[in-house]
Amino acid sequence: MSPYIDVPWLLDVQERAVPEDLTVSDYSALVAAVARHKTRVPVLAEADPDTAWKAAALLHTVVSLSPLPFRNSL
Repeated sequence: MSPYIDVPWLLDVQERAVPEDLTVSDYSALVAAVARHKTRVPVLAEADPDTAWKAAALLHTVVSLSPLPFRNSL
């Protein structure tokens, strides 16, 4: 069983990495990253995606998506 992440964990990592106060009110990008990380991609070779694929999906989603400007002026 591989570990799963959640939004509070991502916020904790962000708080440790960036000590300044970054008030974010739109968490939709983080929710999308968590959902994509948990997705089981159907492949013939194996049923569960490997850890590297999950990490790549998480990183790609977090980097690609940004908070919506309507909810967050940053």
